[in-house]
Amino acid sequence: SVVAVRMQPRLCWGSTISGTWTGVKTDSPHWGAKSCFKIPGNPCAALLVRALSAAFRPAFTGFPMPLEVIEAQTGEQPVATVLILHGLGADGRDFVPVAEQLDLSSIGAVRFLFPNAPVIPVSINGGYQMPAWYDILGADITSRQDEKGMRQTQHSMNQLIEREIERGIPARRIVVAGFSQGCAMALMTGLRFPQRLAGIMGLSGYLPLAATLAAERS
Repeated sequence: SVVAVRMQPRLCWGSTISGTWTGVKTDSPHWGAKSCFKIPGNPCAALLVRALSAAFRPAFTGFPMPLEVIEAQTGEQPVATVLILHGLGADGRDFVPVAEQLDLSSIGAVRFLFPNAPVIPVSINGGYQMPAWYDILGADITSRQDEKGMRQTQHSMNQLIEREIERGIPARRIVVAGFSQGCAMALMTGLRFPQRLAGIMGLSGYLPLAATLAAERS
């Protein structure tokens, strides 16, 4: 099911299974109608936000549940997409305030995608379950890697990118970005995607499965 957001002048609101989003105003100069909603306990998100839960289901079964994606756009008929992956233990809402501060008005309306990682046991944290794009097996993150989990996330991100292409955004207008684990997956996905993307942005991360990149890079 898709949880839609109904728009009113300077206000947007919607509802989820777990609660209600409360409409509030924002002074951000970069979001068309200067409207947003507040997710309980988190900074406000911006214009035209939708929670996509069961609507996006990865084709593989490695993740225990469908990925949830927070989607926001700065205006109607976006001409570019920015996909932002959060870090270990966080969720997609982490980078919504950052996106609100970006002035991309010179290129037209932009769609932002903030997927939430599935909650899985993380070995380095004693098996504690938390949002993670893949398992971290130990302190040496390059010699022992969760290739299966990384490949699953790569496939999932490929599906998100392909979905944007189907919605009319060409690959050359799509940026993949990420922080920490999200940075690792942005690099892994962006460098291997079959079509050339607009760019890759990485913050505080590393290149996973580096030994296979030469053979797999696009």
